[in-house]
Amino acid sequence: MKRYPLVDVMKYVAAILVILVHCGRLHSNPVIHFALKSLLCRLAVPFFFISTAYVLRERMSEPVYFASYCRKLFRSYCWWSFIYLPLGIFYVLNQLDLPVWMYPAAFFAGFFVTGAYYHLWYIPALVIGFGLALYLQKKLGYVLSFFIAGTFYLFGGIETYSGYLEGSWLKSAYDFYRIVFFSPRNGLMFALVFILLGFLLSDRKISISCKKLSVYTMLSVTGLLFEGWLIYQNQGYDKNILFAHVPVSCCLILWATKKCACADSLLLGALQQTLLFHPSADFIFNGTASCQVGRIYIW
Repeated sequence: MKRYPLVDVMKYVAAILVILVHCGRLHSNPVIHFALKSLLCRLAVPFFFISTAYVLRERMSEPVYFASYCRKLFRSYCWWSFIYLPLGIFYVLNQLDLPVWMYPAAFFAGFFVTGAYYHLWYIPALVIGFGLALYLQKKLGYVLSFFIAGTFYLFGGIETYSGYLEGSWLKSAYDFYRIVFFSPRNGLMFALVFILLGFLLSDRKISISCKKLSVYTMLSVTGLLFEGWLIYQNQGYDKNILFAHVPVSCCLILWATKKCACADSLLLGALQQTLLFHPSADFIFNGTASCQVGRIYIW
């Protein structure tokens, strides 16, 4: 079995970025705060999806490991869902105007789609996205699978660009969806495209020179900055889905699984950043951010 130590390091850094997403202001300057929180920190979850899919795809030939991984993930999710269930019930009772007969449906949706509490959505999204990716890739191949995943990802992106879509039928359609499912953070609209990318990169074992990968990374980051500028001008409901996160996350997993001198340098840089942003320290960006989330788990 191959080991990818840089993937583990980058997951650790990504976990810290997830914590920062749930903190207060990260910088007194609104532009810098937006760039840190909406562009950089929100890249963490796409990287989790694509890296998990990449590694698990390689180990699917080991049924014992795969079954053990699924059992451990399910037990952990059930445990933390039980811990956060009172907060989830409090939210349903105080924030949602639902008749009593719909409570079982809300519980079902909470456990299998949105998570018992807002930060637990990742695990059902991973499981559903993984299952869909396996089925679609086997039945339809990668081209049609990416077409389906991309279509749902585009629809989920209406949340981010809703500020530009006032009065349009697209926003009306998304508003109707939002009443029921609240957010595009789920296995179909969010996770599926990244899991398919992880499968594809793992299957093809694409080899790109450090020089070319550096160029692709710079172009992807430039696209992310441009998209960030566009979103900042007219912000929508939320910023969960950014289209530039797709190529950037691809570049990250290619760096993380690459064996070359520049990858070793990247590992050193990631370790330095890990020390800089250690969770035991205050998160200081020209002022201290008040962190609201105390724990995150690296899957």
